[in-house]
Amino acid sequence: GAPGILDWQLCFAGTPMHDVSWLIVSGLNIEDRPAEEARLLKTYAAAAAAHGMEMPDFDAIWLSHRQQMVHAFVSGACEPKESGPVEAINAAARVAIAAANDHDVLDALGVAGI
Repeated sequence: GAPGILDWQLCFAGTPMHDVSWLIVSGLNIEDRPAEEARLLKTYAAAAAAHGMEMPDFDAIWLSHRQQMVHAFVSGACEPKESGPVEAINAAARVAIAAANDHDVLDALGVAGI
């Protein structure tokens, strides 16, 4: 009765923010994402903590979210044309590139100035 997401595309150990950040970036349009993502991250963190998951403070969550933009950029902006309609690929690229720029992903990764 409750919506959920099951994503088995890539299976690896990593930060819990990986999929959450990808869902936020790919699920919201460029105009709405900046106003909604902090609220969505806080809601996720509260729900995860309520179910026994140890969560860092919001500053650490936000930094991890920013760092995940490198995956969004590579996955969204470098999608092979065989993956689907060009319009959908281009739309995914636009939101991923905007998110990477908005979050200064290189700075978040500690490699600013390259």
